[in-house]
Amino acid sequence: MPLAATRIAYSLRNHLPSHTLVGAPARRSSARSVGGCPYRLLKLYNLVGAITTRTTSRFRPPITTPDKGLRTILRTSTLPNPPYTPDGKTRVTKSDIIEGLRGLGIGSGDTVFFHNSLSSMGYVEGGAETVIDGFLDTVGPKGTVAVSTCHFNGWHYEYVLRNEKPSFDVVNSPSRMGRITEVLRHRPDAIRCLDSSNAMCAIGHHAAYLAENSVDCFTPCGRDTAWGKLGELEAHYLFLGTGWPNCTMMHACEEYAHAPYTFMDAPSRLEVRDADGKTHIHVQKVHTPNIPRSYVNMEPVMQERELIQYGKFGDAKVTRMGARELIEEGTRCILDDPGFLLRDRGFLERCRDNQRGLIREKDRGERDV
Repeated sequence: MPLAATRIAYSLRNHLPSHTLVGAPARRSSARSVGGCPYRLLKLYNLVGAITTRTTSRFRPPITTPDKGLRTILRTSTLPNPPYTPDGKTRVTKSDIIEGLRGLGIGSGDTVFFHNSLSSMGYVEGGAETVIDGFLDTVGPKGTVAVSTCHFNGWHYEYVLRNEKPSFDVVNSPSRMGRITEVLRHRPDAIRCLDSSNAMCAIGHHAAYLAENSVDCFTPCGRDTAWGKLGELEAHYLFLGTGWPNCTMMHACEEYAHAPYTFMDAPSRLEVRDADGKTHIHVQKVHTPNIPRSYVNMEPVMQERELIQYGKFGDAKVTRMGARELIEEGTRCILDDPGFLLRDRGFLERCRDNQRGLIREKDRGERDV
């Protein structure tokens, strides 16, 4: 609304005689005009200006004249950092990001993992680099910032089937999880896990610890993986412009609770190459594909226990939880009800009947990040 009103106001301005501007010599008015300008046009301009002023808090106070018939001038052009771009996107700066993170209780020395969507935020000055810098400046040198840098789209099992020789190169395999993740992994101080299924990448104090022994992890999200370590470190777990369908941590809950549908029977064997060019064979159990989950079922649980917060960075909704609390509550819910996260509880019985892991369904499940 503020942007639309501003455009209308400036469009009307082009149709107003120059002598109706503030400071111009007054002309004789009549019942139908003010200073030679049609009264209805001035009245419409005043109305648009008033709406714009009320709905845009970052605009400077309007300048008016004693003559009520004259228009209100909006000084939007003098703003050093207007809140909107010409195409209507919200402008986001590094200061906005730092302020937003602090508002969620994140500060110096903290560990933060965030699923992210750069485009959902609006117009970010400096792009992905600004977002990363905002997080790093907030947690400081003793803090840690982590993202997922999974190198394929879809399910791990399907990736293995699609490729004659599936492999993962910690240096050269690009992240498929968005622009922010790809920019972060290219930073010289970033450390990427040797995890063939869902490699996490981190910068900061605990980055090396998160990646430690990742090539030896037999499951994707177990206690000894980077995902399990987030809980151990009591990390902040964020959705930045994303939501529950992207919540990889729910796989950790399924593993912790030994949900019967979690794994395929046979593990995968992928060739992985580390930063020194050394090749390893990563043997790892694979999550069962094509079982539609409903991870959003966790949200009311976290809300009821007051373990979730919300914010906004530009146009993007932000959700914050504690990784440890999310794992604990998710695991408890699955232990109480093994089908808690499933859209179709019939899958649970079919898993049991088919030795949990041999299910093949046409209906694809939601992809996690």
